Amino acid sequence: MGGEGGSPLEFYRAAGQALLHDQIVPALARAAPAADAPRAVDVVVTGSADPLQVVVERGGAGERKLSVSAGFLLFLETLVEAEVTARLLGREDALPRYVDDIVHYAGIATRPGSRNLNPGRFYRRVGMTAPEHRTLAASRAYQTSLSNNMVQTLAWIAAHRLTIGPGDDAVSTNADRAAARWTWTSGFAPFPLPSTAMLYVVALDPSKTESAEVRCRARAALLVSLEETRRALRTPKSLPRDVSADRLQRWTEMIDALAPAGSCRGTARPVP
Repeated sequence: MGGEGGSPLEFYRAAGQALLHDQIVPALARAAPAADAPRAVDVVVTGSADPLQVVVERGGAGERKLSVSAGFLLFLETLVEAEVTARLLGREDALPRYVDDIVHYAGIATRPGSRNLNPGRFYRRVGMTAPEHRTLAASRAYQTSLSNNMVQTLAWIAAHRLTIGPGDDAVSTNADRAAARWTWTSGFAPFPLPSTAMLYVVALDPSKTESAEVRCRARAALLVSLEETRRALRTPKSLPRDVSADRLQRWTEMIDALAPAGSCRGTARPVP
């Protein structure tokens, strides 16, 4: 999704609008799975630099408009890029600290008086030069993984944000389950990259500043996606495509890497 030249925010606004408005939200709207799910949905990507703008406006007839900032998409792709780079280089060891730094920076970047430095790009964290990273980023494996993960992540975020009801809070099980079911019904996999789920958690509740709390909330939501997928697999042809045992195992490993089992008691709701 990223590009060279011009205004970065304008690029992310235009590219994000095309991706969300033309591809993701129409698929969600066609597949709204329940009577109380929003069927009249729209999306707008603003040119704002705010890294946490993911809000929903509600109309009197029940229609909902998702508003996402270019700044949020920029940070989102920074995290997707980091995860893809780490996997291709075998440098997952450097990812947790970097993700914590980026998510923390996004959470406080717009606060008055904030002096935290932008952590920069992940490839620099692992000692790559800019030319080396450009070569990696031009590879088919990189481009395919980046594109697929951006679509999958944004589909889950859009579904989750659109299903949070007026009486729900940021830790609502309702939105977790509804988002998982809705993304599957729409043809997307309900499993965003863990780091992007962390950024979304902070966008929902900017008061969350402790990485352990953010990680545990993201873990809880992703566990629900895993549960819903396993439940759906018990009914033949209930999912739009097969999910292999290897894929389920990979998702489980990513959840455990996000926050190990047993580490979240007291900081996030338990997931049955």
